Amino acid sequence: MTAQTNHHPQSASDMREVNETTFKKLLKEKHVPDHPLRVHSDNGHPPRLAAMQRYWAPWYSISLLPAAGGAEGLTVRVQHLEDALLPWEDHYAFQKLIDRVLQGKRQGVRATAARIIGPAPAHKWVAESSIDPQLPPSDLDTGQWVELYQLSQATGFGNLSGGRSVGNGHKPRQASGRQGAREPKLRW
Repeated sequence: MTAQTNHHPQSASDMREVNETTFKKLLKEKHVPDHPLRVHSDNGHPPRLAAMQRYWAPWYSISLLPAAGGAEGLTVRVQHLEDALLPWEDHYAFQKLIDRVLQGKRQGVRATAARIIGPAPAHKWVAESSIDPQLPPSDLDTGQWVELYQLSQATGFGNLSGGRSVGNGHKPRQASGRQGAREPKLRW
């Protein structure tokens, strides 16, 4: 009977339980098991499915499965996307962009995009994509996050609050001559 259990990916005995750190490590190393995973918190707060999906959506599909009665954590199935939306080498820079955007000022998507790719490209992107300019960035879908990331790479602008750049080879922009709050100049 033990052999049969090993061949049934849905059985409870095959479910691997991992903490969030191990889950991220499995994804980074592309060691995604072909069976459900129960993901437990590292920090006492429940794991957030939306965050997992947002960070890894260009490469993986992460879906929520029904949990066994009273089980703590999230039970998920992870599958590699056959046609990744971004090259694997971009995963760190993509996730860094998401972190900086979501931890930055609470502004609409156009204002946030303006900090990343510049005001004119941000206005154009929001208009062409028919995105509500006041939409919180956390409400962007995967395709919109990928577009914003690609624009940040293409424009070379890449600056976010704190004067830090996104992506490889980007330099922080110089403070503008406009009145109002300026981002600090950092010496690299």
